[in-house]
Order: sequence, then structure tokens, then C-alpha cells
Amino acid sequence: MSGVTELLRVAGNFLNEGKPDKAVEVLAAIAPERHDPDTLYLLSIAALECGEPDLSRRAADACLQLSPKHAGAHFQLGLVALEKGERERAHASFDAARTLAPGWAEAHYNLGVVQAESGQFEEAERSYGLALQAQPDFPHAANNLANLLLERGQAVSALRLLREAVAHDPQFATGWCSLGRVLLRQGHSEEAVQSLRKSLSLQPDSPIALENLGDALRQLGRVDEALAAFEAASLSPPQSDSLRFKLASLRGEPIARPPDQLVQSLFDDMADSFDERLVEQLGYRLPFELDRLLGDASGPAFANVLDLGCGTGLSGASLRPRAGRLVGVDLSPRMLDRAAQRGVYDELQQGSLQAALENTSAASWDLIVATDVFVYVGDLGPVFSAIARALAAGGTLCFSVELAQGDGFQLRSSGRYAHPEAYLRELMDRNGLALAHCRQIPLRREHGEFLEGLAVCCRRVS
Repeated sequence: MSGVTELLRVAGNFLNEGKPDKAVEVLAAIAPERHDPDTLYLLSIAALECGEPDLSRRAADACLQLSPKHAGAHFQLGLVALEKGERERAHASFDAARTLAPGWAEAHYNLGVVQAESGQFEEAERSYGLALQAQPDFPHAANNLANLLLERGQAVSALRLLREAVAHDPQFATGWCSLGRVLLRQGHSEEAVQSLRKSLSLQPDSPIALENLGDALRQLGRVDEALAAFEAASLSPPQSDSLRFKLASLRGEPIARPPDQLVQSLFDDMADSFDERLVEQLGYRLPFELDRLLGDASGPAFANVLDLGCGTGLSGASLRPRAGRLVGVDLSPRMLDRAAQRGVYDELQQGSLQAALENTSAASWDLIVATDVFVYVGDLGPVFSAIARALAAGGTLCFSVELAQGDGFQLRSSGRYAHPEAYLRELMDRNGLALAHCRQIPLRREHGEFLEGLAVCCRRVS
């Protein structure tokens, strides 16, 4: 027996030294009839660490035959299943491990990973919370829980968790990256840059940190630095459509429209602080300008009103008294959640403005509104054609754009588009829309100065 004990000691030393292949050789040399649960558990660990998941699974199964309540063996089976993409099996094994060992933080954490990957986000939150109860200085659990809380709009709690995570482990690159992302979403761009640079000092080639850094720098108007960050991020394939668009916007390349996923993510990220930032900090006045435009176009109430890109429903208060039926459309589910809380819409739909227009019946809307929406569309030709089809005879279109000079649309370094008045007039003429009102207005503050825009109202005449 002393010989087996010595071999186990040697195998344990090999594992501690990062030599799992040597540990497997030693453990496999022990006669099968002398195997006990702990020896088999150790073999399972060593086998998985040196890339032999099938051997790891056999050893863990054998361990459980001898000791059915061996939490470690269940945990190992969960790791093997996770590596093989067998989520249900991994879920069952990690659940068994944490039931047998309630204080095992890693069992709770790994179950949370499987739950999150399976879309069971509330369950994952609970599992990460239990992992942190068992081990408060568990930075990966704090990071994952923070990301889930952030998606539910609990940015303050997410920020607290991430600050604690990087305080526990200042070398935690992923935590610094997540912290930077939360700070960016909260509008703290300078602090976000600092956090993301810390992440990159620990993990220099992280494409996620580089892209987030580019976003933060662009918000600060540091265009050259933002372009350098995006270009560095693009060196790690695959390059996303969103990143390609960001590069194009800073290089001045003409792209007709951004990818829907980029717009959805942008507004999902801003949903919780959107009204405060846009109205109170940036001086956004379009809903009030809309009220003026519709007041000038006074007449009978509009039976059917479509609010394209309704966002959190800022325009809904102006539209509701004028609408028999009011429908809002937006790409961002989280924006729609906020719009629903206002209680002014009869219906809310998730999707792109182009899809909403194409899927609607011809001549079905008396008023279509698109405030601060066309800044995320370059080529407005297809949109105006779809709007003209969707408007009833005599129907009204109200919209806004950032004002550009020249002949065609422009993609700006902000990632938004600007359009000249002549371009808009040509589209209206082509689609049987007669201009009723066109006002030059300040849209919002950007880098301390107001952006000039146009608020336009036109009617379908043919």
C-alpha cells in the first residue's frame, strides 16, 4: 500500500508542476484492482488536462461506481461534457456536484456557464451568486454575473461587481475589459478608456477590448486613436460586419447602411440611460420639434400612425393625442421594453424600419414618423419608396436628418449619416411626396457643439 501512496504523491506533484501527461503515466500504472475513488478522480483530472477526455470520462465513471456521491467525479464528468458540447449532460453533472458539495464555488460557477449558454439567464444569475457566496474573491463569477445584470439594466450592480473583481485580481484582463464596457455604456468614456487600456496591457491582442477602446475613443472625438484601435482589432479574424462598418465610418468610405446587429446592440446598450443622456445631457429636442411640425400641419386626427425607430417612446407623448392607432417599431428589444412602460402605444414591433415598411399593407398609414432614425441609414432611396407605398393618399411623413453639404449622403466618423436638403427634395419628388415644412434645427450636442439638422414634414400627393 505504501508503494501506491508514493505513486499517488508523485502523480500529484506532476499535476502541480503542470505535467499532466506524466501524472497519467503514473496513475495508469497502478493496478486497476488497487484503484480507489480518489485515485480514479486524480486520473480523471490528469487525463482531461492532457487532452484525453474519453479517458477522463472512464476514470470518473469508474470512480462513481465505487463512490456514487463523489462530488469531484461528477464535476469532472461535467467538464468533459462541456468540452464535448454536451450541455444537458454537463448541466446534470455540475448540478450533482454542487448538490453534493454546496460550498464548492467552481461547481456553482460552471453550472452557471452552462445555464447562460443555454439561455437560462435567471438560473445562471443564481448560480453565479452562489459561487460568490462560497468564494467572494472569485473574479470570473463576478464578471459573468455582472454581464448578466448589465443586460437586465442593472448597471450600478454590474459596476460594483466588476470593480470588486479587479480589486481582488488586478491581473484579470477580462474583468478590466468588462468594466470598460459598462463605463462606456454609462457615458463615462474617459474612465472606460483607462480601464480598457489596463485590460490591453494584460492581454494586448484582445479584439474585444480593442474594439471597445475604439468605441470609447470615438465618443471622445479622438478619431485617429479610435481608427488605430479598430484597425488593431481587425487583425484578429473573423472580422465582424459591425467592425467593418466602424472602420468605414472613420475612413470616410461610402456604405449604404450599417448592419442591423450594430444598431440593435448600440441601442440595447443605451436603453437604460437613453432619455437622461439624450435629453438632459445632449439637449435633444426632436420630440418637441415634432409637436411643432404636427401643430403646423393641423387637421383631423391621424387614424393610423407608425413611429419608425420609436426607441424609448420619446415621441409617443406628442403622437398619442393625434393618433387613433399608434404603432412603434424598433430594432432594439430593450428600447421597446422602455417604450412599453410609457403606455402610449397600441402595439410595439421589433424589427428594422425597412422590414416594417415592406411587411405593411399599401396605403395603410396616415402618418409615418422617423425622428433621429435616418441618421442610421445612408441610402434613403429604398426607404422613401417603401414609405410612399405605405402612406395613404394625403398621408404625412415627418422625419429628421443631420444636415450635410454636397449632393449625396455622407457617413460621418460618429458612425451616423448626414443628408443634404437637395438630396431629400429629389427623393420626395421621385416618390410623389410634396414638401410641407422644412426647418433647420439644432439636433443635439456633440463634443460641446450642436449638430445642425433638418426637421421635415411632407405629404403623399400621388
